[in-house]
Amino acid sequence: MPSNFNANYRCTGEYTFIANLPANPLTYEGAWHTFKRVLAASNIPFKCISRYPVAARWRDDVEFTAAGIYCFQPHCVTGEVEPPANPLICPQFCVRFNDLDNIGVTGRHYSGFVMLGMQAFNAEHKLALTPEECTEANYGWLRDGLGVDPGEVTFVEDVWAGGGNLGPSIEYFIGGLE
Repeated sequence: MPSNFNANYRCTGEYTFIANLPANPLTYEGAWHTFKRVLAASNIPFKCISRYPVAARWRDDVEFTAAGIYCFQPHCVTGEVEPPANPLICPQFCVRFNDLDNIGVTGRHYSGFVMLGMQAFNAEHKLALTPEECTEANYGWLRDGLGVDPGEVTFVEDVWAGGGNLGPSIEYFIGGLE
């Protein structure tokens, strides 16, 4: 488990990673295949599933998939329906329109992106994935898949809210990039 957690970290807006770009940058497809390979070799039984449509026709509260978890809300998250796998990974294309004014200005905002999703559906007395396992899997992806120096990673405990769910989240920052 990494020791570089910082509950008070705030991104400064500086992109220090730009001066240190990788010699062999990854394509979207290459990033997904590397993510899948690293997580398949981990001690956690992740199953890869195909992405869902961007138009969220199965939901009556949103029109588009804005995050990987949207594919499983509300039915799998509430326990009404079993998820297709637990835990799972999925390369979900997402669209977001809540910050259109920032697109092309900040370098951090996009209307469409591929979320390399890692989902677990925990029940009250049965954890499919612990926070420690989730963090270690992400750490392995960064270290073994992307070759990131572990000392460059800052993990932050946060709260995530979206699509009717609210809960703990672990985010990480490397050189100003979330």
